[in-house]
Amino acid sequence: MQRLAATEPLTGIANRGAFDELIDREWRRCQRMNRPMALVMVNIDHFRQYNVMYGHEAGDTALRTIAAQVARAAPRGTDHVARFGGDVFALILGETDMQGAMHVTHRLRQFVAELMLPHASSVSPHVSVSCGVCSVVPRAELAPQKFVESVTRAVEMAKSQGRNTMVAAEYDPS
Repeated sequence: MQRLAATEPLTGIANRGAFDELIDREWRRCQRMNRPMALVMVNIDHFRQYNVMYGHEAGDTALRTIAAQVARAAPRGTDHVARFGGDVFALILGETDMQGAMHVTHRLRQFVAELMLPHASSVSPHVSVSCGVCSVVPRAELAPQKFVESVTRAVEMAKSQGRNTMVAAEYDPS
């Protein structure tokens, strides 16, 4: 029952409630170990237009397919994948510095590109993603919520820079 409650039914990955628990748990674990952790947010470019053009059934199929690629990019036991909301996915990468997080993000974007899902109303002829990435060594005076906000801003920057890209963020405590 607990697993079902924590799973997003369409994609089969963790849901937003589970994400909130996972980020807090991983934050505390990495803080105890004095190890970095990373967060990657993945936004499907022009997904609303995709749904309009190809229909909601095709949109659901695209969400499931992309969720599988996000999970494929982060296969370690300390990695967690969740549907953050709508067309946004999150990867929590335990014991991962910025270089490792950028490598995972690059691989993830490559996996999505290799799908070659047609998307006639996007920045490229195929479905693409915009990503925000941040890594930090958690400390008592830092907050995981601010970490999530930093990465969310990075996704927005990637979208404003033309999409189909990734932006690295610094942890912003404000």
